[in-house]
Amino acid sequence: MRQFSFDRLTVHYTQRKAMKLWIDELRQRQAHQDKPFSQKCMEFFTKKKRRFFYMLMLYGLYHYYRRITNFFRTRKQRTINKYKKRFITRYNPKSITFTLPESFQYKPEKLTQESVNKLGACFLDGERRLKNGFSRQLIINILTALGKMDENQQKEFLSASGYRTMRKRILCSCNMKEFLELIESKIVVDENGISNEAQLIDGFIHEYNEEIDDFEDRVEKLIKEIELKNLGSHDEELNKEEKKKREEEKKLEKEAASNKTVEDQNNAQNAKQ
Repeated sequence: MRQFSFDRLTVHYTQRKAMKLWIDELRQRQAHQDKPFSQKCMEFFTKKKRRFFYMLMLYGLYHYYRRITNFFRTRKQRTINKYKKRFITRYNPKSITFTLPESFQYKPEKLTQESVNKLGACFLDGERRLKNGFSRQLIINILTALGKMDENQQKEFLSASGYRTMRKRILCSCNMKEFLELIESKIVVDENGISNEAQLIDGFIHEYNEEIDDFEDRVEKLIKEIELKNLGSHDEELNKEEKKKREEEKKLEKEAASNKTVEDQNNAQNAKQ
């Protein structure tokens, strides 16, 4: 009989074992593929990890499907409304109508509803036509032309904006309630019970129509003049800080100019030598 050595039998043991495992796996795959679809699904869902995952996924879809779809629908609708609003404000701004919010519950005591409607239309027209809205300086100009506001009242009205610099105070827009309260404070009732409401409202609207045309150009000139005089603010501390900055900048400019002249002189002397 032919004898085989032990070394020869065990030299390819690992390869034979790997081949056996691979063949067994192929047989299992082939057997699984030959099964019907329903049996495959049952086997798939009976495994613990996958069954838990798919049940959790179905539960989440059941509860969050509407939320997800509504989120994308509302986002799409918002983008459509945003671009529609931009298009209308750019190409057809006259078709926009402004309405007061529901929280607006101001009830004037001296103004009639007709006067409130006129002032409201005037206010909304200024908000639409002016770049910075119905600014405080516009109200000051109109009431000053009517003789209803002095310098102290102008400063108080500007400081009520809450800003420190004059540019922001002048261009800041007040709200409808503050505007109506200011106009209502200018109405005077005499001893006979006759008020100057109609005269004040008509005069205000007339002055507004004259002021609104070139108001933005004139207010920019006014702001530049104020900034040159008092450095743009009524706040003394802020003015001091700005003055210090200006003085430091001037010193640096003088030093740079003196250094430049010295360098030019040295260069000229070197050139002569």
